[in-house]
Amino acid sequence: MFNDPSVHRHWLDFMIVPSKFELPELPEGYVKRTRLDKKLHGAHQRRLTVIVGPPGSGKTTLISGWAGSHSSPVASITLEEADNHLLRFWLQVIAALQRVTPGLDAGLTERFIEQFMQQPGRALSELINEFSKLSAPVTLVLDNYHVIEMDEIHSMLTEWIKNMPPHLHLVLVSRIEVKLKLPKSAMYRIAWPSLAFTPAEARRFCHSLKLRISNQQLENLMVQTEGWALGLRMLGTSGWSEEQSSEAMPNQTELQLDSKADHITVCSRMMDKVMLRLSQDAVAFLLRTSIPERINEELCKELAGTDQTAGLLAELERENLFFQRVSDANGTWYKYHPLIAQKLRDMLHREDARLWRSLQRITGRWLEDSHYPMEAMEHYLKGECYDEAGRLLEVLFNQFILQEAWTLRSFFSRIPEEIIQTRPKLYLSFLFFAASEQDPARTLEQLDSVERRIASGEGGLSANKREYSMRVIKVMRAYVCIFKGDMEGLAYHLNDYLDIGFSPTDEIFTYIDYEMHHFSRLRSFPGITGYLQQAEKGFDPIMARWQNIRCYNTAYYAIGYAELLYERNRLRESETFAELAISIGEELEQPALMVPAAIVQSRIDYGRNRFHQAVQGIRDISQRLKGKESQYWMPILDACETKLQLQSPEGEADAGARYLKDYPKPPAELRGCNEMLCALVYARALISIEQDGEARALLKRIQKQSAEQGRLMEQLESHVLLALLYAKQNKATLASRTFGKAVLLSGAEGHLRIYIDEGEDLRRIAEHYRQTRHDYKTEERQVSVRYIDQILFAFEAQSSAGGQASDIGRNPLSAMEREVLRGVSRSCSSKEIAASLGVSTGTVNTYIQRIFTKLEVNKRKDAVLTAYRLGWLDQE
Repeated sequence: MFNDPSVHRHWLDFMIVPSKFELPELPEGYVKRTRLDKKLHGAHQRRLTVIVGPPGSGKTTLISGWAGSHSSPVASITLEEADNHLLRFWLQVIAALQRVTPGLDAGLTERFIEQFMQQPGRALSELINEFSKLSAPVTLVLDNYHVIEMDEIHSMLTEWIKNMPPHLHLVLVSRIEVKLKLPKSAMYRIAWPSLAFTPAEARRFCHSLKLRISNQQLENLMVQTEGWALGLRMLGTSGWSEEQSSEAMPNQTELQLDSKADHITVCSRMMDKVMLRLSQDAVAFLLRTSIPERINEELCKELAGTDQTAGLLAELERENLFFQRVSDANGTWYKYHPLIAQKLRDMLHREDARLWRSLQRITGRWLEDSHYPMEAMEHYLKGECYDEAGRLLEVLFNQFILQEAWTLRSFFSRIPEEIIQTRPKLYLSFLFFAASEQDPARTLEQLDSVERRIASGEGGLSANKREYSMRVIKVMRAYVCIFKGDMEGLAYHLNDYLDIGFSPTDEIFTYIDYEMHHFSRLRSFPGITGYLQQAEKGFDPIMARWQNIRCYNTAYYAIGYAELLYERNRLRESETFAELAISIGEELEQPALMVPAAIVQSRIDYGRNRFHQAVQGIRDISQRLKGKESQYWMPILDACETKLQLQSPEGEADAGARYLKDYPKPPAELRGCNEMLCALVYARALISIEQDGEARALLKRIQKQSAEQGRLMEQLESHVLLALLYAKQNKATLASRTFGKAVLLSGAEGHLRIYIDEGEDLRRIAEHYRQTRHDYKTEERQVSVRYIDQILFAFEAQSSAGGQASDIGRNPLSAMEREVLRGVSRSCSSKEIAASLGVSTGTVNTYIQRIFTKLEVNKRKDAVLTAYRLGWLDQE
């Protein structure tokens, strides 16, 4: 079982096996075959070279010998069945190339993973762009490519080859024709029978093995093996020599190769002869150690159950047949020749299936203890050790859930559901995935079922584990509400969690934040994506109960609540929750909380006319980030600062040009609020350097895609920017009409800051729109005139507030008078204010007269503006 340091390793470490990047050492008796080396020599000038031949034909040895004398770097991956995993395949490609090209972007893997989760095609394009920076030739060898069966991998690799940069070259080594949809002219093939030994090569090979052989015997040998490398080596290993008569050699009818598939039959027959010469201990050792893909002395001790493994390994290595030696930073490993390994495994499984399964379990446990959990899982599953697999999967779940869910899904699919259900904690993990992929009602039924089983004592859980599982169930119910868009249900379950008495500091709350790195909660939160009414149904009651609890969940929702209040123009309340989230994030050392909260705080500073403080807040949080967190967050933080610079009259004139220089064009398909944010900033930057046509095209694309994805904030901002663009081009009518589309979308939600933050240029557009409606009596029933007036009044309040400090201590208004004044600031009538406060209309009018007297004004508008100017009222 994992010890603590292993459990907390980065999940990416579990995906990479270092020894797979090392080519096997050249075997004893290696014969350099110049004619094939010449064919391979051109690999660094070709896009793709394919080596196809039967097992044992010397393909890998050929590559190892050529790579050792090749002047430019050669990266290699020995593929295995477990590499039929789209992300793992490409992660290994990146890792292999990074090993031989020092200085390749250290953040490439993290960026690739983030993009891959959303758009694999775009991630591949970025990978191609990154490798285009290579300044010298590099060759990548993918050995054993025949084990890859996933069509998705074949398809992506085909696309990669078509667009591969000029300094990168690929060599595929396979037993069968590769399944790539490329014209034959795009592949340079080295295939059987070219791979077969010529008589001259066979003679040198026999001499290197110290075999004395006559010309006639060599001729017989070539006829019987057809130049097959493994066959030659097996005959040499069998002890045959010149003293033996030709009749003693295996007869031609037994070994004659009529097809490539016959190599396997020949291998089986010759292996039987070889093993007859070995001791019983050596044969038993071979059978028991053939289970893993690679072995070392320590693992052999576990499998063979003996301390004499060093001697047995030495004896078998002297046979110069069974093993390929590979060394890496973790020591010396041995890999069986694949044909021989398969022969041994088949023999063991046929003779003693129970032992075969037991050895799979032993191998899995050793790999798990040695920190190779991915390989351990494969052996547990092959050996049908589902209890072990389920236990390990519970451990891996925490490592992978927030990063790479594809792997977890593949493991879940291979473990029988009845086994999963016997482990309630694992079953809950299984349901976590199901919740996003099936009818929420079905998930709730499953939660009811597992809750009943846990409550009845099934599964043999301890009291602590039962209590933990019940907490998970409650959080899962809240999680399902997110997928249902049921924000009131979300608030109910989170608050009920506290009512039951569960601990609010449990790490399970990080699971509900599945896309934990998103910079925004209001824009990215499932079921909300910018819709204020939905956000209010969830965030208001949650924060009313959680506000005084310092934990991850509180900070997570505080960010969203701060954004909600900011959009409603309630700056002081918004700042309270932004500061709460920042402080909790710092306590927990969670950039996923600190950064989004700091961005909200910078927007609040900007809304209070403190531009320089807003920019400095962004820069301060940037400087606090280190390593991978900095690499992830810097593009988002740069986009947020650039937006501030471009919005403000005090901004730097060249901010847009700098952004365009530092960042690439947005991808054709935009996903998630991060990509949308960066694309909108890119459009602002284009407008700032008067690239109006390109900016308009980009904004139209953002409008379309954000509408398809149901993202309101992005739709609104793209309309606003288009209106500003048209106004800059002196197209006042078109600007007004575009602004009208925005307010038509946002009227029911009550957005304000999306407009106010754009300043005087947008204010003039809004006034033109209001005047046009008045002059021409335009009928837009969906858009309330009161909402337009509220936006215009908010602009005026922004100007009145200026940059003056608050003077709360000298505020002469009572609590009730402040509530009435807030209603007045929202353009509510006395009747509406009375209904919201539960008093009579006359009482409200009395409070209004008192406010007039205290502020020395005689109009509602003047009272609100005076309160703003003195800092007694947020700009609502």
